[in-house]
This record gives sequence, structure tokens and C-alpha cells, in this order.
Amino acid sequence: DVQERLIEAQAEPHYLEGLEYLDQGQWQAAETSFGLVIDLDPAYKDASVRFTEAKVERHYRAGQTYLAVEQWAKAATEFAQVVAIDPDYKDAVDLLQMAQVEADYQAGKAYLEAGAWGDAVAAFDRVLGIAPNYKDVPVLRREALSQWKEGLYDLAVKYSEAGEWAEAAATFAQTRALDPNYLDVADRLAKSPLREAM
Repeated sequence: DVQERLIEAQAEPHYLEGLEYLDQGQWQAAETSFGLVIDLDPAYKDASVRFTEAKVERHYRAGQTYLAVEQWAKAATEFAQVVAIDPDYKDAVDLLQMAQVEADYQAGKAYLEAGAWGDAVAAFDRVLGIAPNYKDVPVLRREALSQWKEGLYDLAVKYSEAGEWAEAAATFAQTRALDPNYLDVADRLAKSPLREAM
């Protein structure tokens, strides 16, 4: 059929070009070439397989590059792309986990430094969910949680002193949610103006 021969005549040069790019390790270029082939004929030879191969390898190599320069979040993003396409590809799952743990660890430390206690606790919790004894995370998490509770408690006391009962009650309740036995939170919440504001 003339139409099929025309498509093959258009697809074949892109397909051969894609193979060359694969051999040269030019993953993005190979992906583009095989993508053009697929646009012309989705069932052309093994273009779909080659397209996926190039895409996976591009993300894997990018992830390795980001690991080498300690850009953990970017590395995790790249390895997540690999795992989404092919969960069994080389050591991508392990590298994703390693990059994610370190990205969350670094984020937790940055949040701690910035005084974003809740965000720090959340980042450290993600680390602990994967690697329970990772570096000094248990200590840093305790510090962030302590600062978070203290900050909420102090804010709630200020609201109480200003007669802003609804805000005080809500903030004491947040503190109690973090630690039901924190200082005198339960007693303060039981006091009349705060109890009525809840």
C-alpha cells in the first residue's frame, strides 16, 4: 500500500537516527527521534520500546548527575520518573529512596533553622518512615516538636491574655493534639472562657 510505504519512508530515517543516538548515549535526542517515529506509526518496529529505553536512561543518568552534586530533591524526582516507567530498572528504587531520605533530611534541617517547626517535624517523619535511625533525625525531630509545642503554647497564652478566647482555645487545642500532657494545656482548656470558645 502506498500510504504504508510513505510512512515507512518517513519513519525509517528517524528510527535509524534514534538507534545512533542510543549508541552514542544521547538519550534526549534518541527519545525525540523515536517519538517522531511513533507519531508517524505507533507500531513501527520496536520504536516504542526504544523510546522508553531512551527516556528511562535519560532520567536515570540525570538522577545520577544530581546525586553527584548532592541535589537530592532533583535526584529523587528523576529516579521517581524511572521507577514510574520501570520499577525494576537497575538500582533506581534504592537510589530513589536514598535521594528522598536525604532530600527530606536536608529540608527538615532547613525548616528547623527557619523556625518552621511543623514542616520540620513532617520532613523528619518522612525520613523516619523509611530509615528509622538515619543520622541525627530522631534528635532533630524531638527538638523541632519541642519548639513547635512551645511556640503554639506561648501563642495561645498571648491570645488568652488578650481576651481572644476563640484563637486561644484553637491554639491550645493544637498544642494538646501534639502532646495531650503538655504543661497546663488541659487545665487552661477547661477554664470557662476557653471552654465556651470551643
